[in-house]
Order: sequence, then structure tokens, then C-alpha cells
Amino acid sequence: MKIKLYILLIFLFFNLTTGVACSCFEVQIDSSFNNSSLIFKEKVKEIIKGKFFNYQGYTSDIVNFEIVEGFKKAKVEEGIVSIINYNSSCNFLFEENKEYIVFANDLGYGHYSTSICTKTAEIDDFHPDDLKRLKELSKNWIDDLYNYQDLLVVEKVTYNALIKENEDQNAIIEEQKGQLKLMIYLIVGVILSFIIFIIAANKMKTTS
Repeated sequence: MKIKLYILLIFLFFNLTTGVACSCFEVQIDSSFNNSSLIFKEKVKEIIKGKFFNYQGYTSDIVNFEIVEGFKKAKVEEGIVSIINYNSSCNFLFEENKEYIVFANDLGYGHYSTSICTKTAEIDDFHPDDLKRLKELSKNWIDDLYNYQDLLVVEKVTYNALIKENEDQNAIIEEQKGQLKLMIYLIVGVILSFIIFIIAANKMKTTS
């Protein structure tokens, strides 16, 4: 009976592990370039394990990279870029002090993610033809700067609008504070006047 139970447990284990295995379609360098927010060649500076958690409560590793060469929206002078690994079956496993070409997606709050389903690879495993094509795509993207310029203008306008909105909101708050102070002063004045009236009336009664 115990042997049958062990066999059943082993069978279930293999079914579960195969069920959660990551499955990816083969991706071409052009589509991977177009679908990635950030592409760069980098060296892993540090891997921070067990200190971050995702919204489901699972631990997430933070991989910090030092940019060596930028191919899309990445520059060497930007320094450190962080990738979040959610410990899923699709995670790309990085090692410290090794160099990679990373195809990352923006998570929207200053961090990025990647996976084994992208063209992300260690530099020695990156196909020379793909590297050549990546540099061609990078050159064409860098030459097309007007989109980036427009984005900067929109961001600046949005930023200025937010600053103006914040200033207007602060002015409204200060005005409301002034009105509240005036109301408090009026109420205190009325109360004091009433108290003085009562005291004066009592004195008049006692003297009469």
C-alpha cells in the first residue's frame, strides 16, 4: 500500500512540475526588439534575494545591472538598471559578474522584467547574426529621435501641469484654512461676548 502511495505521489509531482513549466514560442530578433521597452548589454552587479515580495506574497529577486552598451532607450551613463524576477518558471536566471544582452519590459515604476521567452541571453550565447541585426535596429531607432523628443515635450508639459495643479490645490487649502481661522475667531468672539454679557448681568443684579 505504501509503495502504491509513493508511486502516486511521484506521478502527481511530475504532472505538477510539467504543468507549470514555461512554454515559449520562438521569437525573432526584430519582433523582440519592437516588443521590448529597454535593450542593453550589461554586467550583473548584484542579485538581491528574499527581500522583496510581489502582490501575491511570493518572494521576488532584484537583479541590478551595470549598463555596458545601450541598444534601445538605455545609455551607459544611466548606470544601474534593475530587473525583477518573480521566481516563476519563465524567469531568466542571471549570475553575478557575467555579461548579458537583456530585452526588458517596463513594469511602470522604475523596474523592468525579462524572461526566457525573450532574446535575453548571456553574451557568449547570443548569436552573432542576431547581434549584427540588433545593432542595425538600434542605429535606425536612434536616428528616429523625433518620437523621443515628442515624448520629452509631453512629459515636460504634463509635469508643469501637475506642478500648477499642485500649486492651485495648495492655494485652495490655504484659503480654506484662513476661512476656518476666521470662523473660529468669530465663534470665540461670540462666546466671549456672551460670557461678558452674563457676568455684567449678574453684577447688575447683585448691585440692585
